[in-house]
Amino acid sequence: MEGAYLQRVAKNLVRRLGAVSKVYFAFGWVVLPLSTGAASGWEERNPGGGGAFCVAGAGPDGTILVGSDLSGAYLSRDNGHSWTVIGLTHGVTSTHICSLAFHPVQANLFLLGSSKGIFRTENGGNNFRHVMTGGYVSALAFAPSNPQVAYAVVQEAWDSERGRLYRSSDAGATWLPVGAPLNRFRVTKLVVDPQASATLFAVTGRDWFASSPSQVFRSTNGGERWQRLPTPQNVWDFAIDGRNSRILWVTTGRRLPDGSLQGNVWKSINAGRSWKALAACTGAVRPHPEISGVVSVVEVDREAWEPQSGVWQTTNGGTNWSRIGVPNQWNSGWQNLAWCYELGHGVPRTIGVSLANPLAVFWTDAQGAFVSWDGGRSFGPLFTDQTAPGWWRGRGLNNVNLFALAISESKPNQIFAGYFDLGFWRSLDGGVSWQNCNHPDFTGDWKGNGGNTLTILADPARPEVVWATQGSSVEPPDMTLLKSNSAGDRSSWIYANSGMPTGYISGLSLDRNSPVSARTLFVTSQGSVYRSQDDGLTWSLVYPSKGCRVTAVDLRDRNLVYAGGEAGLFRSMQGGEHGTWVEIGPEAFRGSNSLSQFWDEGWRGVAAIHPDPSRRNWVWVAVHGPQRGLYLSRDAGQNWEHVRNDDFLWGIAVDPVNPNRIFVTSSRVYSSGGDADSNGVFLSENGGQSWRACNEGLAWPFAIQVLFDPQNSRTVWIGAPGIGCMRRSF
Repeated sequence: MEGAYLQRVAKNLVRRLGAVSKVYFAFGWVVLPLSTGAASGWEERNPGGGGAFCVAGAGPDGTILVGSDLSGAYLSRDNGHSWTVIGLTHGVTSTHICSLAFHPVQANLFLLGSSKGIFRTENGGNNFRHVMTGGYVSALAFAPSNPQVAYAVVQEAWDSERGRLYRSSDAGATWLPVGAPLNRFRVTKLVVDPQASATLFAVTGRDWFASSPSQVFRSTNGGERWQRLPTPQNVWDFAIDGRNSRILWVTTGRRLPDGSLQGNVWKSINAGRSWKALAACTGAVRPHPEISGVVSVVEVDREAWEPQSGVWQTTNGGTNWSRIGVPNQWNSGWQNLAWCYELGHGVPRTIGVSLANPLAVFWTDAQGAFVSWDGGRSFGPLFTDQTAPGWWRGRGLNNVNLFALAISESKPNQIFAGYFDLGFWRSLDGGVSWQNCNHPDFTGDWKGNGGNTLTILADPARPEVVWATQGSSVEPPDMTLLKSNSAGDRSSWIYANSGMPTGYISGLSLDRNSPVSARTLFVTSQGSVYRSQDDGLTWSLVYPSKGCRVTAVDLRDRNLVYAGGEAGLFRSMQGGEHGTWVEIGPEAFRGSNSLSQFWDEGWRGVAAIHPDPSRRNWVWVAVHGPQRGLYLSRDAGQNWEHVRNDDFLWGIAVDPVNPNRIFVTSSRVYSSGGDADSNGVFLSENGGQSWRACNEGLAWPFAIQVLFDPQNSRTVWIGAPGIGCMRRSF
């Protein structure tokens, strides 16, 4: 009966909205148009990619979804050439999307599984409804033979090995728990029998945040009871033949003591009672949905140079196998080939499929998302396009941690961006295209493919001079300060860390009145303040506070220097000389006063110091923490006015032409996902007396850095967690 239904609907794809019945988890609708935001507000300018992508797939009309761990979901209707960020403006309140499922018939109906439950849309993503709250949804699936039935596995937490199955009888509109909790198992995949909606399989094993025994369980009564399938040991992936439900496939794998990978493809022709090894390859297994006996295996955990890597395929049910996809022939975008095609969030979720095109294969990893349109013979990036050799322009699929942003005042088309994972990048054409400037000698295990950059300073008078940190790891921290005399070109970096320890190096600032050939600079390392008086080549400790993260020098009085962080706000009136520093901020400026990462949720303290560009002795300070926000002193820190309350304030920019025009940025999240209860970007045009939101075009109310374009102060740049570098004209 159900099989006949499947055949009937497969020939007549229905794109109308489905009916919604009684809701057990009811939240209001947020009706907003699906838009890239470029025409109505902020326009993104990034190299593309850069952060962890969790899952990808395409629906029956070809709509592609990619889930990220920081900026929600990304949606494309043009085969991945452009992307829309699905976030708070569409009713999605979780920044971490870890699973997804498309209704097999109604193309506008799909589900997003998140770290906060399940979100559902009936209109192709224009708006979502939060239909299940709480829990980490590690797996989602519709029943192909009766898509009114859907299943979800909800883990207790993002790192939990304890979950529970939920079932929906109204296409995901409402959910109820089924059976007993799944103790000690991390479910990474749900597979529903294409002919019977009550028969489903749960694959358990290795995931990004948690791991459990690698096994396959089967239920024939909709999840009420489970029985372990007698598969071979060390299961990696599982699938059902597209035409014959008695034919099952698994892949297995294990690492040998010498580090090599041993694995096999197995087949059962009797519904899992017995198994036969067919090929010495492993990875994600994908039977063709329409042609029985055609099966592909995508190797996701081998080095690209290994002869077993790539994509293997059989067209005769496993009797013969051929290597149809060879990694060294694939397009890896701006990444090194061996770096990018790797294991993502568990083997089953690393590879995704399309309900519209059986030849489409999606690959997600820690820095990008890729696609093959020819069944795995070739792959290419979904997140970037090459504009010239070594130069890249993003498509809008980003998911980045942007930590530093700088623009050359003497050559404003030169823009420098510093990220976690992506490291240091530059643009010489106003953000249209970008070049990777990470040097292998300074990025450790990243080998120049990326790295970690916490702070950047572009000399205001010399467009060729830029200072930045590069490093390979966050824990333990190993950032090193570097200098370039060639506008950040990868081969131009020189060591500029003499006299200062490596570690968390942040908060670069410059004395604009110092000699152009021998700049005086300030920076913090491991929470203490260091000064250089020889153009940033050697450094001396001037204030051992152990709780400062940012510095600033007054634009007119070079003797007036500030530093701040979780220890509070401090000032020197003698050019930063040792022994001249005093605390000038109120108690509210202080925070946790520890050496923990200052970007972690819960950090409190001075996040930015901004001397007013037009008014002597005026200084603006952003303090991150509850009931903190924006503060102003008109007398170099003697007295303070609380100008704006904001629990998550990070950045300040005062218009150098009109000092009454002030932007501030607010973000609850910094380096990882979290709640979307911050304010984003706000503007005051009367010196801070009143404010208005400027979040048009932002899917999330997140922003950290904010800068005026040096050539035209009507143009503003921000750095936003997840979506990265953004520009807007006002």
